[in-house]
Amino acid sequence: MSKDITEEILLNAGFHKEGIYSIVCPYRYAIKLSNVYVEVYNSSNMHTRNFNIKVFNSYGLFADVDIETVEHFNKLMDLMDIDFKLKE
Repeated sequence: MSKDITEEILLNAGFHKEGIYSIVCPYRYAIKLSNVYVEVYNSSNMHTRNFNIKVFNSYGLFADVDIETVEHFNKLMDLMDIDFKLKE
């Protein structure tokens, strides 16, 4: 069973925490990779998930998914052919 994503896992992977001053989502985590920008929000539209991930490239948003675990994150990276993984 995969571990749930935590702030510590995101920060250890190189994400930086940004305050966005929203009641629903007071902060996000972001990282710029070689050809994409990844944002992880501490909110979700699914009651069984706690995070929303958005992936952007130079053309705009190309992935927007609600996730919960490190495995969810890593599967999305695989699906998008992005060479980046979270470690549990």
